[in-house]
Amino acid sequence: MNTKRKPPTVELVIKEDGPSLRTVKFGSVTVTAPAPSEAEVERNVLEGQKALGRALRRMLKPGVDIPQPPDIPFFHADPDIPGRIIRKLNGVTESGTIVRGKFRPAK
Repeated sequence: MNTKRKPPTVELVIKEDGPSLRTVKFGSVTVTAPAPSEAEVERNVLEGQKALGRALRRMLKPGVDIPQPPDIPFFHADPDIPGRIIRKLNGVTESGTIVRGKFRPAK
């Protein structure tokens, strides 16, 4: 069964409606608003660059930190044994399988 989906295509259209208005169309959303001044565009570019600089160190660190509350197990595939899963619960890590909806540690 092939489950590949074709990515949606969305067109971005920006047009000038005279010297004071801009229309931006993205997908089915159209917004018409006063055109920003050059100073406003420059200020927004600088603010965007500052925000990117603040976020950059977090964006470069791979992975996601997920806090684990007590008594809540985390499961993931066992990278060494196909068909097995790893359960982390209250500081204990075990390899096993799910049988009838319950984790069963390997012997």
